[in-house]
Amino acid sequence: NPTTGVFTVPTDEGGKYFFAANWGCDFNSIGSDGERIEIRFSNNAGTPAGRGGTAYYMTTSTANMRYGSIYTNYMASLSAGDEVALQGYWLDVNAVGGSATVEDCNMVGFKVAD
Repeated sequence: NPTTGVFTVPTDEGGKYFFAANWGCDFNSIGSDGERIEIRFSNNAGTPAGRGGTAYYMTTSTANMRYGSIYTNYMASLSAGDEVALQGYWLDVNAVGGSATVEDCNMVGFKVAD
């Protein structure tokens, strides 16, 4: 669903599904004080998808990430009506004088087996 960002397995289409996502954040206008970006897949009411469905990258308080992009994937056996969503989180330790923005976010998924 492009409005909610949630994929719902259609009726009679349960099986094994593969999902992949990329998330990019622009921290260019913020100082060198440490940044973090994280994405994860969740299923059915926000439960983390588990091993393999989460990725994060962070810098130390003396480094600066101008632009960060991360990728993760998730494979699961799903039943009709199950939901999968992508959750994102970005943080600047001290966002004084600027702001962090999400620049790119892509998610794909497909059924690989019944």
